[in-house]
Amino acid sequence: MKTLNQMDETEFLRHCYMIADKVATLLTETQVMELRKVGPILTGSETPDELKAKKEAQGRKNIKAMAKKLLFDNAQNTAELLPLLYELETDKDGNPEEMTPFKTLRVITETINDRDVLDFLSSLVRLAQTDIGG
Repeated sequence: MKTLNQMDETEFLRHCYMIADKVATLLTETQVMELRKVGPILTGSETPDELKAKKEAQGRKNIKAMAKKLLFDNAQNTAELLPLLYELETDKDGNPEEMTPFKTLRVITETINDRDVLDFLSSLVRLAQTDIGG
């Protein structure tokens, strides 16, 4: 199996385009980014420390809600991203290698641990969120 960081430039760019396209669709369909905007309930009398604590607690709740929306409520759509992170090798008969959840997890871990790939993919997500169509 070849991961993103092992692909040549052409393969890498094609996979990145497919990832950006899928992420844009996923973000639009799930509206998951709207969950980042949920703020804490404030009384108006919070001290700076209380305000900071409430914002941090709400941030954790928002991340959990985003994870649930992507990994549970929309697991099938999110799972369609995973094969875009790698390219399967084939045996001499042309059969692709078998993927298991743990092999897929290893690929994801290798990908997110590669700072260059992660930075580039993050920039693609930001680009996918930008409406350049006018």
